[in-house]
Amino acid sequence: MKIGIAGVPGTGKTTVSEILSKRLGIPVIHQSDYFSGLVSLKAVRTKFWWLLQRYKDVIIEGHLLCDVKLPLDYLFILRTRPDVLMGRLEERGYSKEKIDENVLAEALDYCLQRAEERYDRIIQIDTTETSPELVAERIIRCINGDCQSDEVDWIPVLEKLIISGKITYI
Repeated sequence: MKIGIAGVPGTGKTTVSEILSKRLGIPVIHQSDYFSGLVSLKAVRTKFWWLLQRYKDVIIEGHLLCDVKLPLDYLFILRTRPDVLMGRLEERGYSKEKIDENVLAEALDYCLQRAEERYDRIIQIDTTETSPELVAERIIRCINGDCQSDEVDWIPVLEKLIISGKITYI
């Protein structure tokens, strides 16, 4: 089984993937182990495709999974409410420009829209108020057939962030 974990930075991809790897006993491939900075999507697709062929069962995680088509059995997109995401990215020391860019991408469903062009089986999970352990449990339930995708609408939250002046990079 090949499982993809995607979403904008700060949604919990790496932590959830590590927990899943331990619980399922399968390896995890982190995008950050292979790419940093600007990279072509063709290079990402080629490298990920090659890595996926090496494993029968594997978890692959990274925000660029939404932008490349890969032979995945499942693609889970982790979502986080924009105001919470903003706080997480601030704690990581992201620049104001990068925070605004990622919060806008989350609020405007960038990853979901890109993934819908490439994948048939996409499951969104709202991680805003859920521990990484519970997110991992939910993914395992999905794999076992007990799954429902979360519906999220972050536009009202985004509007408040813009009106309050917390988002200025538009």
